[in-house]
Amino acid sequence: NKDETYWFKCEPIEWKVLSNVDGIALVLSNMILDAHIFSSEKTYRNIDGNLIYPNNYEYSDIRKYLNNEFYNTAFMLNNSHIQQVEVDNSKETTNVNDTKYICNNTTDKVYLLSFKDYTNYHYGFSSTTQYSSARGAKTTDYSRAKGIYYYHDNAFESQKYNGYYWTRSPNDGKQAYVYDYIISYDGYMVTSSVETFYNGVRPAMNLKIN
Repeated sequence: NKDETYWFKCEPIEWKVLSNVDGIALVLSNMILDAHIFSSEKTYRNIDGNLIYPNNYEYSDIRKYLNNEFYNTAFMLNNSHIQQVEVDNSKETTNVNDTKYICNNTTDKVYLLSFKDYTNYHYGFSSTTQYSSARGAKTTDYSRAKGIYYYHDNAFESQKYNGYYWTRSPNDGKQAYVYDYIISYDGYMVTSSVETFYNGVRPAMNLKIN
């Protein structure tokens, strides 16, 4: 409710370790931390002579949010454990056929996982786009206050307070959608308009742990 004032208890973010290679761990937040649009753009733009579609992750609002507002709020400055990495945004990380929706690789400290990541059984996820409890994630009080959609039926108690959250991968053939997707409250991978405000943010990053 926009007319109400909310107070929140500051708590540490809990992270799930998906892999650990040579002391560099890929981690994903256990919960959906915030609600945020993917992009405010409604149609393609021309940037440096290239057509940039609304579902382009490189130029998205959510990428800017993660590496500025979120990063500067959630972590101590000059954190030496968080690694700046090249994020693979190639066709192979998506489920698309039309490469015009693919963006360049990006260099980030915080980012969203891809379609390929969320169907990687080595990370503990189902290799299909169907129901997967491992992909389901709870919403925080803060994200719910921000307007995120969450499951609140009592029919499936294990999914209560689960929400929807973004991936970074574009939807093939639908420029105003981010493909494969968002993750639904029950772990299905589905599509959503990039302007949808009630989808959430589940950040990932690479940490040096040695």
